[in-house]
Amino acid sequence: MRYDLQLTPSYNRHHVATNIKLQRTHSYNKHKVTTDTMKVFFSPEYSGTLFVKPEGSSGVMMDSVVVNTTGLINMLELRLGLHYEEEPAHERMAHYYEATCRYMDAHPENVMAASFKTAGLSTAKAMLAWRGELRSANWDFDGEEISKRLAVMIGIEELFRKNSGCDMAGRLHIVSDQLSAQKLDCHDMTILLPVDKDLLKPTIQRLLDILENQGAKLARINAAPHNESNLSKVRKHIEEKEKGKIKIDPKDESLLIWEFPDERLANEYLGFNSLENVDVWINAENKQMDNWLTLMGKPLTGSATADCTPQLTQMFVMGLGLFSDPLNVNTLIEWLNMPVHPIDRYFRNKLANTIVEEGGYRNKACREKIEDYINGRFVYLDDEQKQLPEEEQEKLRLKDKKKRQKLVDAFLPPLDAKDVINIEDVKRLVSELSSWARQRTHLLAEDG
Repeated sequence: MRYDLQLTPSYNRHHVATNIKLQRTHSYNKHKVTTDTMKVFFSPEYSGTLFVKPEGSSGVMMDSVVVNTTGLINMLELRLGLHYEEEPAHERMAHYYEATCRYMDAHPENVMAASFKTAGLSTAKAMLAWRGELRSANWDFDGEEISKRLAVMIGIEELFRKNSGCDMAGRLHIVSDQLSAQKLDCHDMTILLPVDKDLLKPTIQRLLDILENQGAKLARINAAPHNESNLSKVRKHIEEKEKGKIKIDPKDESLLIWEFPDERLANEYLGFNSLENVDVWINAENKQMDNWLTLMGKPLTGSATADCTPQLTQMFVMGLGLFSDPLNVNTLIEWLNMPVHPIDRYFRNKLANTIVEEGGYRNKACREKIEDYINGRFVYLDDEQKQLPEEEQEKLRLKDKKKRQKLVDAFLPPLDAKDVINIEDVKRLVSELSSWARQRTHLLAEDG
């Protein structure tokens, strides 16, 4: 087997690139025989990693791929010779937040002003999500008279586009246009859909129509026939929108639901079990599971990340999230559970557990826990120090009280809610975190 790689120059208004046509061929007696067409299992809702095994083989099928919208666009961009520098999600969010701030300053009486004043970052994040949905529906940011909210988004868009890169909706439009312009031959492609094409978004329908016009075959994946199994009963109940209860056969193992108190224990259980009988693994957040599998020397589920952001860089982004109002407790718990941190691990674990037990951060229990930390109640004393008089032990506990107070002030959100973010608090966090990161880097370099 060999791969014939044909390179032809291709120019378009977005990039000068190379059009790559990859044709898989078998070679027998100097004759070229083309293999079956490539199967593309496409679903906009798909998320995860899928490995498909041909029957009677331990290999991975090279002529089949499972993709969502992003995966399909990536594949077509490769064929068309298009390339884009992808903008990280947090940078895109920062650009939209900046554009929203500028619009709010210029139009303080707009319909979204009250929401933005109450929770600026959360409001901007929601509006960016709205923008993505509207862009995917071919909205061209025209029609201020339709609604006051759309008028605000149109005004923000004028400021946002100056700094924003090409988003997925824009890439989809470009790929659709280039497919028609370049007359890409798609006769070697069969696209299998889980639902009728008419149920998909208009932009996706347009892309599939263009692919079909260029020779691609579209087909619907046939659903398994209904039977009396528990799994089939649940599927039928959902598809036909039935009301009432389903009678489950307790002896039928076609559908099993395992309940765990938290994700860590669930991953631990799965990690210790054999995965030989697993054909499909679907989960967009597999990193914790892969940590367990790595420790046990087992194959991973596919969550390995490339070009990921180092933790020291992530800490700056997450630390700034502690100033959001209202406070995002999930962000705070992630902040406390980071592998390396300026604050002692033992205290961070205790505080995180208290937050979970109390259901929040700004309460009496968390306040007492922080005061105990400042006063040295979490300071470890060895056996020799424990033999000292109580007064001497207390001196040891209070020895670094000022240092601990400084850490709390810099790296924990205030226990009292504030209407306005103090710029000096933000500067202190960045300055202290930068200083700690430099010290940490030097220590790691010396250890290496």
